[in-house]
Amino acid sequence: MLGNTLGDVPRGSLTTSVYLMLYPKPALAKVLLDNSELLKQVWQAIDCLRYATCASIAHEL
Repeated sequence: MLGNTLGDVPRGSLTTSVYLMLYPKPALAKVLLDNSELLKQVWQAIDCLRYATCASIAHEL
């Protein structure tokens, strides 16, 4: 069960984030297509949501 600490991520965050990356708005799609490194960083950040601990990724961004 998730508590209320800073490291906890709401249950819907992962699903919503993945959906928004699979079907991005045109402006976001253009930026991500133009910058493959940014695209990789965004997916890495979303991936860390599975573990509810994004401190290491957030530090790198």
